[in-house]
Amino acid sequence: MFIDLDKNLSIKLLDSNNSKDIWLADTLDRDETIVGEKGFLFSIKYVLTHNNKSTKFYGQPYAIYQNHSLPIGYLEISEVYRKEPSVFLNYALCKEQRGHGYMCRTLKCLSNLIFSDKIEKIATISLIIDKNNTDSKKTALLAGFTLENSKDKQFDIYQLTKKYTKK
Repeated sequence: MFIDLDKNLSIKLLDSNNSKDIWLADTLDRDETIVGEKGFLFSIKYVLTHNNKSTKFYGQPYAIYQNHSLPIGYLEISEVYRKEPSVFLNYALCKEQRGHGYMCRTLKCLSNLIFSDKIEKIATISLIIDKNNTDSKKTALLAGFTLENSKDKQFDIYQLTKKYTKK
């Protein structure tokens, strides 16, 4: 089942029985800038084959689709961290899909969707980005995230926060 983010982009749970999702995982895993020694994520194929098949929204890996037909990227939403409450996102786009604003739009639309969740009331969405991943850092800033912590030697933390008013 697709979750529409805007008129052209949607996400759906990554499915090991879906040939397009398998193609996506294989494609992203072969991209050394995403997975591998110089990559920023763990194997998407591993996530695909070890997904717990839950139907809940948080704590899940998703395929990003264009027009419900073309898989263009990967998105993982963490479980809700209850203290704040907050979630973390991991993401990647297929090489030929980069530079078109798809991930920026995905992050903006997904953030609106998460912040509109009346049950979880997520206060913060965080991205942990490798300091060498300049494209991802630019995308985070364009999507409205701000650099919150750059003290770590390897990673920067970007955040988007929603302020809730008490009724």
